[in-house]
Amino acid sequence: EHNIDHMKPYTGPAELEQIKSLSGTWTGMSMVQGQEVPMTVVYKTTAGGSAVIETLSPGTPMEMISIYSEDDGKLVMRHFCMLKNQPVLGVKSVGENTIEFDLVDGTNMDASKDMHMHSAVFTFVDDNTMTQSWTPYQDGKAAEGTSSVTLSRAQ
Repeated sequence: EHNIDHMKPYTGPAELEQIKSLSGTWTGMSMVQGQEVPMTVVYKTTAGGSAVIETLSPGTPMEMISIYSEDDGKLVMRHFCMLKNQPVLGVKSVGENTIEFDLVDGTNMDASKDMHMHSAVFTFVDDNTMTQSWTPYQDGKAAEGTSSVTLSRAQ
């Protein structure tokens, strides 16, 4: 007899399941420092349904990834940034159609002084539309350069 428990479908916290429902390709216009930039974001569920890889601007010099997974029963996001650091964001609050993330940890960074992505708010407008707003911090406080994007499911 082989133990196939690890093959059973995995169900995580509700917020992770919501991120899993994004699987596929999303496109939109990102507002970065007042300029509109086209953006593609790809979501792929992996690791037996226990993690989601978000690829921002795949195949471009601006490509970054975030990995969403469960830690201690809660959703966490580890963001691999252009800034060459890896902030870890946890769920700060959940609304009817929003997830608000805030910094809980990070690698290759000193959150009290280094520039890093510190918080994000995801708003799920409907099954095929969402907005993301990201706030960077420097010297321990919100920095210029908050970026927001409205994304539509492309496929």
